Amino acid sequence: MEVEEGSSHASVIDNPADIAVIAGYFLLVIGVGLWSMCRTNRGTVGGYFLAGRNMGWFPVGASLFASNIGSGHFVGLAGTGAASGLAVAGFEWNALFVVLLLGWLFVPVYLTAGVITMPQYLRKRFGGKRIRLYLSILSLFLYIFTKISVDMFSGAVFIQQALGWNIYASVIALLIITMIYTVTGEDGERKQKRRDWKAMGLTAWLSGRSPGLGVRGGLAALMYTDTVQTFVILAGAFVLMGYDEVACVVPEVCERVCGTEVGCSNIAYPRLVVKLMPNGLRGLMLAVMLAALMSSLASIFNSSSTLFTMDIYTRLRPGAGDRELLLVGRVWVLFIVGVSVAWLPVVQAAQGGQLFDYIQAISSYLAPPVSAVFVLALFVPRVNEPGAFWGL
Repeated sequence: MEVEEGSSHASVIDNPADIAVIAGYFLLVIGVGLWSMCRTNRGTVGGYFLAGRNMGWFPVGASLFASNIGSGHFVGLAGTGAASGLAVAGFEWNALFVVLLLGWLFVPVYLTAGVITMPQYLRKRFGGKRIRLYLSILSLFLYIFTKISVDMFSGAVFIQQALGWNIYASVIALLIITMIYTVTGEDGERKQKRRDWKAMGLTAWLSGRSPGLGVRGGLAALMYTDTVQTFVILAGAFVLMGYDEVACVVPEVCERVCGTEVGCSNIAYPRLVVKLMPNGLRGLMLAVMLAALMSSLASIFNSSSTLFTMDIYTRLRPGAGDRELLLVGRVWVLFIVGVSVAWLPVVQAAQGGQLFDYIQAISSYLAPPVSAVFVLALFVPRVNEPGAFWGL
């Protein structure tokens, strides 16, 4: 594979059509964030963390859809598909059935129990405090090392290929805009749902699908759209398998092309977009990638701050008021962002440079015991607190 010195860092988005689309998208996001800051009714814990408990079914469903298709899927699935084939899609296909079970079986139980977070449900089911604390810490660990850092890295790879920016400069720019929209504003959860609704519509329109499928066909149709998107991502990866674009053997060449010596499969999907799509549409696709990245990051920021504030900090300071809890939630977001940025070099080099393999390698070790405890808690009354804790 022959690569000209510096070619991997040249800007591809250098025409007025692409620049106008991207600039318009960022201005729209910042404008919505500033508009939300001027709104009232933004100072309660229920409003910030739970959208006041009054969101309708469609924004919640749209948020589920949008938050589950992040930049890690576009970059990671395509990269692993280009490196090793279709087998990696099995993780996403299995999730179809799990999400249906969540919606039809588990969620009604959680709503009836009146819980805010999943560790709270186990606290009500088993009693005691150690299970809830363990799961809260485990969830925060997974958020930082398999979600936030991964999404930041995959989004930065896309920006790097499209604009030629340094990967850390890309991360910082995206974080600034995402945090303006997430940390400051009316209420984290309601704002997230509104943004996810819009992002879902843009993604579906660009891929030639109608969001109405999710309304007419119910949750199954919505998840079908998610599954089909996996085929679209992997199809792009297979196109690139026939070209000298993402394969490299010599570490120095890999370093020059994609910034890491272990391999360049992660650039498969970004390379496909920036090389084959026409002007204007290429900028729109980059805007969609940014929408997916920001949607996923904002969702995780809100979820992790809720988890830390409601499950951990309230144990340290039981008498904390709403203002203090809101401040702690926002400071926590800043903390996890810093840790995630520091973890980026590990994400970049782990699992031979295959991003999706890194995600699943960690999750596959930690998730099965948690899943087993929740299933047994729901269906086996004999399971008690000591058994559940030591099973975890």
